[in-house]
Amino acid sequence: MELALTGRWVQAGEALAMGLVNRVEDDPGQVADGVAAELAAQGPGGPAKVKGLTAAGGLLDRLHAERRANRSAWAQAIAPAGG
Repeated sequence: MELALTGRWVQAGEALAMGLVNRVEDDPGQVADGVAAELAAQGPGGPAKVKGLTAAGGLLDRLHAERRANRSAWAQAIAPAGG
């Protein structure tokens, strides 16, 4: 909550310690390429199963609602004063 209210930026190590990220890499682009290749090799079945499980538990709906609320809140926060 503190980060959301203050807008304070954190370094990668601090984000890791706070649990905001699950790992810190020296070359994130290379790691992203590896993850993308791994996902592509699984075909559409793997990600579809994960999406189905999250939808079944209502998680996907809650995440969409949270995104809408966050967008609305940020739009109001950065709107010029007086309209």
